[in-house]
Amino acid sequence: MKRVIAAIPGTALLWAGLALPQPLTDPMRPPMLGAPAPGAGRSGPQLQAILIRPTLREAVIDGQPVGIGTRFGDARVARITETEVLLRDEGGGTRVLRLLPLVDKKTAAPAKPGTPAAQGRERTR
Repeated sequence: MKRVIAAIPGTALLWAGLALPQPLTDPMRPPMLGAPAPGAGRSGPQLQAILIRPTLREAVIDGQPVGIGTRFGDARVARITETEVLLRDEGGGTRVLRLLPLVDKKTAAPAKPGTPAAQGRERTR
């Protein structure tokens, strides 16, 4: 009986060690679209966010809020769209910063008349 009682603390410690907390992952975090190449670092400014309102377009580049016409480094913000920011330097060169650099935006073809998608649009008024 003394052996059983003496073994209980050791067994409890063993099970406690197996129940260590695991790191939590954010379920709302977007998936990685592509892994960077080994040894590849950031090659310049990074577009972090875009905010578009009816009267204002702003973006956040490397933590700095910018608007159309404002300076960022040695360039000016020339255009802000839903997915990218166009920077134009004093020499006339341009640089496009994309919010999701590994995603290419493509325009969908319009629905052909007679298809369910086209019929659904015709019915809504």
